[in-house]
Amino acid sequence: RSGLVAAKAGVVVAIGLAQVVALIAVAALALGWRAESDTSVLAVVVVAVVGAAMFAGIGLAIAGTLPPETALVVANVLFLVGIGLSGTIVPLDDLPTELVTAAQLSPVGALADAFSAALGFGGNLLVSLGIVAAWAAGSAFLAARSFRWG
Repeated sequence: RSGLVAAKAGVVVAIGLAQVVALIAVAALALGWRAESDTSVLAVVVVAVVGAAMFAGIGLAIAGTLPPETALVVANVLFLVGIGLSGTIVPLDDLPTELVTAAQLSPVGALADAFSAALGFGGNLLVSLGIVAAWAAGSAFLAARSFRWG
């Protein structure tokens, strides 16, 4: 099982990296985006790899513990809640104070913070990346223990 989970996560990481490269290329070529001096390409790559591994683990953990129909609903609900709490659509300053910490500790919120720091927009890269890595490790562990093929 752990080999299957690792292989699936590896494919997801490779696809995630390709998507980040494509997004940066489109932003630069079509939209005129230029990296600021505070931007760290290495940090962007590391954040993309760890973030993709995190989401692969979460997806496989959900798929390994729930029936397919339920897994789809849970994944979609978590995605929508994550987007809402990440600060990408609703700024964290506009959220009730009780939700800010939860948002910053959520997978999507921590990943958004890590990308923001890697791109030079501020934030603590090590703390955010640590949260993302913790989610990646925890979800990979759960996925390796619970995922079943077929």
